Amino acid sequence: MASMNPNDPFFPEGFPVPEPIPVRPSGGNLPALRAAASVFPVAAPARRLPPAMDAVPDLSSFIRSLRHHWMLALTLGALCALVAGAVAWKILPKPKYTATALLEVKSQKPILLLETVQERTDFKIFQSTQLALVKSRLVLTTALSRSGVNALETIKAQANPGEWLEEILEAEFPTGSELMRLSLAGERPDDLAAIINAVTEAYLDEIVAKDHNERLATSSQLKDLLGQYNEKLTRQRSTLKKLAESVGSDDKQTLAMKQQLAATQLSQEKNELMRVQTERKRAESELRVLREVADESEPKGLDPAAIDEEIAMDPIIERLRIREDELNKKLERARRLVRNENDPSIREAKKELAANHQTQSNRVAQIRPKIERRIRAEHDGKAGDRLVELNTQVKILGEYESVLQDGINRLDRESTVFNRQTIDLQWMKDEITQGEDTARRIGKEVEALNVELKAPQRVRVIEKAEHPRIESGKKRLAAIAMAMFGVFGATVLAVSWREYRLRKVDSPDEVADGLGLRLVGTLPALPSHAEKKGKSKSPHETAHWQDLLIESVDAARTVLLRDCLADDLRVLMITSASKGEGKSSLSSHLAISLARTGRRTLLADFDLRSPSAHRLFDIPPGPGIAELLREEMCMDEVTVPVMTDLDVIPAGNTDARAIRGLGQDILVKLMAQLRAGYDFVIVDTAPVLPVADSLVISQHVDAVVLSVYRDVSRLPSVYAGYSRLERLGVRVLGVVVTGLPTESYSDYGYAPAIGPGGG
Repeated sequence: MASMNPNDPFFPEGFPVPEPIPVRPSGGNLPALRAAASVFPVAAPARRLPPAMDAVPDLSSFIRSLRHHWMLALTLGALCALVAGAVAWKILPKPKYTATALLEVKSQKPILLLETVQERTDFKIFQSTQLALVKSRLVLTTALSRSGVNALETIKAQANPGEWLEEILEAEFPTGSELMRLSLAGERPDDLAAIINAVTEAYLDEIVAKDHNERLATSSQLKDLLGQYNEKLTRQRSTLKKLAESVGSDDKQTLAMKQQLAATQLSQEKNELMRVQTERKRAESELRVLREVADESEPKGLDPAAIDEEIAMDPIIERLRIREDELNKKLERARRLVRNENDPSIREAKKELAANHQTQSNRVAQIRPKIERRIRAEHDGKAGDRLVELNTQVKILGEYESVLQDGINRLDRESTVFNRQTIDLQWMKDEITQGEDTARRIGKEVEALNVELKAPQRVRVIEKAEHPRIESGKKRLAAIAMAMFGVFGATVLAVSWREYRLRKVDSPDEVADGLGLRLVGTLPALPSHAEKKGKSKSPHETAHWQDLLIESVDAARTVLLRDCLADDLRVLMITSASKGEGKSSLSSHLAISLARTGRRTLLADFDLRSPSAHRLFDIPPGPGIAELLREEMCMDEVTVPVMTDLDVIPAGNTDARAIRGLGQDILVKLMAQLRAGYDFVIVDTAPVLPVADSLVISQHVDAVVLSVYRDVSRLPSVYAGYSRLERLGVRVLGVVVTGLPTESYSDYGYAPAIGPGGG
C-alpha cells in the first residue's frame, strides 16, 4: 500500500487535499471522438430552453456580474474617463462671448372676449414651431440683409453667412417657462449683439406680423364662405317647401304615420287577395270533382256509415236495442244468482235474447233497401244544385281577384312614390340642419376673429441683446463632464457585459431553478481555490472547513445512496462540463464517504488524458485503467487499497491504444468486472465538452453526477454537458455544487464523526 501524507488536514487517516488538475492537451482523442460519433448518432430533440438560458438580462444580473471584478471595472473606468476628459479639454473650443435676447411667447393667445379655433393649439407644439421658425432661412436671410448687419466683420469672415448663423444660433425655452432665449457665441461682442437684435426684428416682422395678416385673410375668407352657405340654405329651404306640399306635411311623425297606414292597407289588400285566391282554387277543385262524378253512369257506391246511421235512427230498431240491453242485464243478474247455465231462468233469458236478435235482423233487412234508394236520390239532387252554385262562386271570386290585384298595384305605386318623396324630404331637412350648423359656426368664428384681431400679440420682446461682457464656459465644462461620465459608464458596462456573457455559476439556485437540474448537494470552497483568491485560512478556520466539507459530502452521499438503493445503481460516473470544476475532488470525497459507511468502494480514474487520482491519494500513477484497456494486466495487479473498504485504480500509462479501447468491447468486460467486485464503483472521467471519452463511458455506467464549481463553471457549458448526456439516454442523478463560502453554512458547534462507518 502506498504511503499517505500525514500532515494533510482534509482526509481522515492523512489523505492529501484534492485540487482540480488542468487537462493536458493530447492528440490521441481523435479515434475516440470518431468512435463515439459512429456508435452513438443520436439526434437532439427540440426542447424549450430553461429560464437561465433564455432569460433577458436585467440590472441585477449586471450588478452580480461585477461581484468579482468591481475594482477592475472602477479602476479601468476611471482611467478611461480621465483620458476622455483630457481629450475633450483639448478638442472642445475655448469659451466665447455670448449675446442673449429674451422674447415672451405666451402659452395661450391673448383673448379679449371670444376664443377662436386658431387659438386652440398645444403650447409644446407651438413652442417647437416657433423655435424652428426663428432659425428658418426666411428669418435669417432677412436679418442678414438689414443695413449694418452685412457689414459686420463677423459676417464678412463667413463664406456662407446664412448656414453659419443657422448652425451657431441657439434658440430654447427654459423648462416650464414662456420665455424664448436667443443666444449667439463668438469672439466679437459688438457684432453678436447686433446680429441677435437683427434676428429678433426679422422674426417679429416676418413671422409674428405675417401671422396677424393671415388672421385678417382668414376672417375675409370666412365671410365669403358664410355668404355662400346662406345662399345655398335659401335654395334648399325652397326645395324643402315644395316636397312638403307634395307629401302633405314636413313633420317626421306625421309622415311616418302615413307610411304606416299605407303599408297596413297594402298588407290588408294582399291578405284579402290571398284569401280570395285560396277560395277560388278550392271552389274550382270541388267543381272539377263534382263534374267527374256527374259524368259517371253509375255512382261509385253509398257510404255504409251513413246507411247504418239511418238504420240506427229507426224507432223499431231503437226499441229492440233497448229491449236487448234489458235482456242482457237480466241474463247477467241470473248468472250471478245461479251458477248453472242449464237453469230455467238462464235458458229463458237466452231464448228471449235470441228472439230479439232475430227480430232486429229482419227489421234491418226490411228497411235497408228503402234507405239506400232515398239516400241515392237525395245525393243526385244535391250534386246538381252544387254544380250551379260552384260555377257562380268561381266567376264571382275571379272578378273579385282582378279588382283586388288592380288595387294592390295602385297602392304599391303610390307607396313607392310616397316613400321616395319622404326620403328626399328627410335628406333635405338633414342637409339643411347640417348647413345651418356649419353656417352658425362660421358666423361665430367670424365674429370672434373681428373682436380678437384687436387683442395684443402673442409674442413680444422682453429684453434686447446688449454688449456681452462675461465669457461663458459652462457648456464646455458640461460637455467634458458628460464625456468623462459616458466613457466611465461605458467601460464599467463593458466589463459587466463581459462577465455576464461568461454566465459563471453564482449560487446553487441558478443550477436548480435556472437550469432545472436536480441539486444533490453543495460543498464548501476548496483550499486551493481560496488561496488563488488570496484568502489564507487559520488553523481554526481550517478545522471548521474540514467539518463543513465532511458533513456536506455525507449529505450528498445520503441523497445518492437513497437513489442507488432504490434503483440498484452501483456504478456512478462523476464528470463535469469543462476542466477545473472539481470533479476529481468530488469523486475522491464521495468514494471515501461511501467507504466510511462500510460498503466496499472502488474509485476508478478513467480520466486518461489528465489523471489525478494518484496525486490525490499519493499512489503510483500506474499501472491502471490504461493497462486494463490494453489487456496487459488483470484487475488485481492494478488495484491499490488506500483505506478500509476503499480501493483505487489509477489511470495508468495512457496512449492512443488505450483511448481507442474506450470504444471497444473491452470496456464492457471491464465494467462487468468492476460491478462484480464492489458494492459501489465511482468512475472519475474527463469533462464532457472537450473530449468524447465521458460520452462513451456514460453508456456503461448506471448513472452520472455532474460536478459544478461556483465562480468557475459557466451556466451554458453546464447545460450543454447535461444536454449531451441526456441525448444519449444517460440517467443524470443531479448536480453537486462546490465552492460555496463557509459563511453560507450553519455552524451547529460539533465536529462530525470521521471513523470507519461514520456518517
